[in-house]
Order: sequence, then C-alpha cells, then structure tokens
Amino acid sequence: MSRDDVRAVAALVVAWVVAVVLVDPRADVSLLDDWCYAISVEQILNGQGFHVSPWSSTLPLVHIWWGTLFAWLGGFSFTTLRVSTLVFWLLGTLSAYGGLRALGASVVAASIGAATVALYPNMFVLAFSYMTDVPFMALTLASVWGLVAGLRQGHERTTVVGLCFAVLAFLVRPVAIALPAGLFLGAFALPNPHLRRRAIVCSLATIVVMAVASSAATRLFPWGGDGGVQYRVMRLSFIFLVPPMVYVEAGLSMLAHVGLAIVPVLVALGPAPRRATWIGAAVLLAVAFVTSHFAESAVSALKFAHTTSIEELGAARPLLQGAPGRTVAGAACAIAATVIGLVAGAVLCGRIADGLRRGGWLRTPAWACVAGFGLGSAGLCFVLWFFYDRYYLPLVVVGVAFALADAAAPVASWRRPVAAGLLALMAFVDVTGTRDMLAYARAVEATAAELRAAGVPEIDLDAGYVENGWRLYAHPERLPPGKDPTLDVPHVTSKADGLPWVIANTPLAGYRVDRTVEFPTWWAYTDRIYVLRRN
Repeated sequence: MSRDDVRAVAALVVAWVVAVVLVDPRADVSLLDDWCYAISVEQILNGQGFHVSPWSSTLPLVHIWWGTLFAWLGGFSFTTLRVSTLVFWLLGTLSAYGGLRALGASVVAASIGAATVALYPNMFVLAFSYMTDVPFMALTLASVWGLVAGLRQGHERTTVVGLCFAVLAFLVRPVAIALPAGLFLGAFALPNPHLRRRAIVCSLATIVVMAVASSAATRLFPWGGDGGVQYRVMRLSFIFLVPPMVYVEAGLSMLAHVGLAIVPVLVALGPAPRRATWIGAAVLLAVAFVTSHFAESAVSALKFAHTTSIEELGAARPLLQGAPGRTVAGAACAIAATVIGLVAGAVLCGRIADGLRRGGWLRTPAWACVAGFGLGSAGLCFVLWFFYDRYYLPLVVVGVAFALADAAAPVASWRRPVAAGLLALMAFVDVTGTRDMLAYARAVEATAAELRAAGVPEIDLDAGYVENGWRLYAHPERLPPGKDPTLDVPHVTSKADGLPWVIANTPLAGYRVDRTVEFPTWWAYTDRIYVLRRN
C-alpha cells in the first residue's frame, strides 16, 4: 500500500467518524424492520438460544451473531446494534476503495468512488439501523475485492478469500449467490486454461454450498411471515401473469435510480457525453414518458415512500397511518431527478457498450466478474420482485465501478470541484435526513410509551408498524390472553381500522385529535404526529 493509499484510507475513516458524530446514533428505538432481527439478539443474550423471527425473509446468521457480539459487550439496545452496523459501513467503504483499486482505478478515482458508495443515501441512512442491507453490502464489497484482485493477479488464494466473504454475505442475504455467479462468468475470460477450470469449479462449488445451506435453513427455520420466504416463493407463480409494462417501468425506474446515484462519479471522471449518448438519453426519456402513461405507476428515480425520496430519507412515515401524499413541488423535483437519472443511465449504457467491444475492458476476467455480479443482482430483483430502492445497492456499486472503468483520460478542470460539491450536497442530505428519521422514531416511541403509562392497553393502540412489531409481534407475551401474534398484532398481522387510539401523521376521519406532538426536522415533509382518539 502506497502513501497515497494510506492517506486516502485515513480520509475515509475520518469522514466516517465525522458522519457518526454529526448524526449521533444514540436512540434506543427500532427502525423499519430491524426489530425482527433484534429479537434474535435479545433471545440469545437471555439464554433462549438462536431463533430467527418468522417475519424475517432470510437467515441473517452473520448479522445476528455480529449484533450479539456488540450487545454482549455494550448491553442490549438498539443503539448498540446500530453501532454494529456502523462498523460494517466503515468496512464496506474501505472494501469499496480496495475493490476499485484492484480493478485498476487511481487513488483519486477510487476515493471518489468509495465516497459515492458511502454517501449513497440508502447506504448512509440504513447504516444507522440494524437492517441487513449494510452488513450484506460490506461483506459483498469485501468479496468483490477478493474476487477481482484474484482474477487480475492470478492468485487463487485471494479468489478463495473472496468466495469466503461471499458465503458470509449469503448468510446475511441469499441474493449473494450473484457473487459466485459473477466469478463463473469472469472465469471464461481467463486466458490460462488451468486457472479457468479452477475458477469455474470454485464458483460452482460455492453455489452448491449456498444451495445446501439455504435448503437446510428452510427446514430448520420455517419462515412464513408476510415478508418471509414462503411468501416470496408463492409470488414466483405469478411472474408470467404480470403485464410486461410493469417490468418495463421497473427496469427504467431502476436505471434512473442507479444513474442518479452515480452522478458525482460521472461528473468527476466520466467520459464527455457524445452524440450517441444524447440520442440514447432522448430514447430513454421518450420510452419512460410512454411507459409512465400506460403503466400503473410512473417511471421515477425517487419513488414516493421508498427509502430515498423527495419527501424524506428512511421511509419511516409511511409506516404510520395517514402519511401525507406527494406535493406538486415534490412531484416536480422527482421528475427532474428522473430526467437526470435517465441521462446518467444513458452515459452508463454507453460505457457498457464501449466495454463490450473487441478488446474492451468488459472482456477482461475481473470486469466480466463484476458484470456477472451486476447481471445476477438485477435478475434477482426481477425474479423476486425486489422493485424497491433498498435492493438496488449492489447495482449502484456496479454502476460506480463501470463509471470509473478506463477513466484515465483527462477531464475538464471544473468537473472535480463540481463533483465535490455534489458529494457535499449528498452528505448534507444524508446527515440531516438521517437525523430527521431518528427524531421521528424517538417521537413515536416516546408518545406510545406515554399512552401506555396513562393506561391505554397496547392492543387498543396503533402506534405504527415498527412500534407494534417490536412491542407485540416480537414480544407476544405482551398480548392479552387468547391473542395470536400471527393474526392479532395491529398494523402488522391484522388491520388497525377502528382501534380506540391511533398515533398518525395526519388527523383521520372518525377520530378526534387528543394532542399534537412536534419534533425538530430539517427538511422531511412532516414535523409532527397526532395522538387520535376514536369518536
């Protein structure tokens, strides 16, 4: 490692420390779905053994035991579990840098790429939760680093290390099967027949190990919640019954989202747009316009109620009743973001076309491996209907790598300062948006606790998906006798209509406002919640 590498890594570590301090992760509150993983940690610490919640759609073995280690050292709390994810976030950022360097990127290019991955809003905000996304991505990035380094240098041991990280990533989320699939594709580009055969055998052996582990896990842990494995498998039977326009819209929205995410890299080091690029962008925009007219939902880079949207960061508010709709200004901003994302997507498609030409960079083993991983990840999104921006994290990483491929050509002097400004803007959105999400969660949790202390039975209170999920589904002992957590938890496994008490984002018909709770916010579209009592 050169001195420049040491400086770059040190800068990334310092940036991580600054981000953690600015956000302040201290909040003993659940976020999104992380309560269904936290209960496993709590049960281990209480001597109840290892169990996976039926609500989980995966067997996050590594994720749970990693969180347990931190909880054993610092005591069980969502703050402690959040710290465990933040450590993974740092490891993922450094692995992104290492992987880009292994692909041949310069120190500057790798630094910009790693910063873009770390500041990608989904990556940033989910790092401050106990969700599986960031641990999965950290292990995935470490795996990609090992795989591409092994392929470029011809070191089989390094490749095996990459596959070991792939297995660890699989034990967080099964979609990591795209990693050995990527190696399988990259192996065919190896000029040495012996190394080619060995790489193919290793990739197939890893896939077999993953398949066996998945089969065993399904037998040991019969998941069946609405977000569980059985639900996902059941939906596969409908894949050919869905109108093709749905998949066209999903693919365009996915491309727009990934394109928007990699704009800082394209501005800093990407190729200057050519005539073909502008033609491609015009075609994409025209197809998106027509698709938006005929599909059920419009093509959008920042969809309403997704993890990253114009309205908020983290998608916490839609998990409470009465989430306000998108404003006219918000819709205009979303359209502008989609246009930018599709133009950037056209540039990315141009980069891929260049790489596929004879002698192009995509025909080399390491880059073919990255491309195979990207194809596998995108394919899984379509097969499993993962049309939600949290599942696009691997595609953003691949997009960043492709944008930096063969980026040795000189660029205009104004571009890097502009890219630095875009990264600073992303950092501002990340920090303020994450603080907003934590403030919102604290307000909901504190308000629900006050109502319970005042004598309101938990079964009569809809405090939202997260609060009810953690309090009642994860702890069914709090339910009244005769109630079943798989059937009777409001807002989770049963409808919350008509309950005596509701904590909501807006006043609801049939309820009177008992009181309003305000909390500080930077830019999220609501700064208060309402305690409602049925008329």
